[in-house]
Amino acid sequence: TFVLGRKINPKVSSIGAIDGLQAEKSFGNFYTGIIAGFRPDISDYNFNPDLMQYGAYVGLKSQTKGFYSHTTLGAMEQNNSGNVDRRYTYFQHSSTIAQKLNIFSSFELDLYNQVTADSVGKPRLTNLYILVGYRINRMVDFSLSYNSRKQIVYYETLKTDIERMLDDDIARQGIRATVNIRPANYIGIGGSYSKRFQSNDLNKSDNLNGYLSFSKIPWIDGRFYANYNRNISNYMQTNIYSVRYSRPIIKMKLDGDIYYRL
Repeated sequence: TFVLGRKINPKVSSIGAIDGLQAEKSFGNFYTGIIAGFRPDISDYNFNPDLMQYGAYVGLKSQTKGFYSHTTLGAMEQNNSGNVDRRYTYFQHSSTIAQKLNIFSSFELDLYNQVTADSVGKPRLTNLYILVGYRINRMVDFSLSYNSRKQIVYYETLKTDIERMLDDDIARQGIRATVNIRPANYIGIGGSYSKRFQSNDLNKSDNLNGYLSFSKIPWIDGRFYANYNRNISNYMQTNIYSVRYSRPIIKMKLDGDIYYRL
């Protein structure tokens, strides 16, 4: 397969949009691909011919009656006006087991450091994300995720901020748990809790969110959604309540919404 233009590759989605050529060849359950093109501009997301990037990846896919998975490992180099901006490897895995358990994970390991004399330096784990979701039955599902992110350093694009970013080289971490319940047709109840933290105790936050929805209200029709969110951080506490009612006014032509938020 060949793709020419702007596209996000689902097998290496952490790279983001790619302007250029993507080619992939399958060998049974194995596949390999190449990427040659440009990164969108960092400030306005337009095409920028100075931000060239290229790389390659290999992967393995599996699909049986109760199991489906994709695993990809690759390397990428990104330039700015011909100079190395970033060089890193990446890994991505997604799988579904028995149509109940879903797993997604990815990480990026930066290999280039222009500040050191050999331009290699110590590898930096800049991105780690793991998500596990499980569907108990058609009424209940839940998920748990963890992420750890560091500031990505583009040594040419952000050269005036490199020293500050490397001095503040702290992993921002987070965990999130979510549950969704459908006790009856047209009724949904759910909630989530997430926590953000880092090693120096700054930028901590706890977030609690809950919702109730009716997708088809008896007698009056329409949809109703209520949401509550509570967030506590180092410097602020918020409580947000919101309700929304929506319904068609003229079928297939005009819809109406009433929304209130406090």
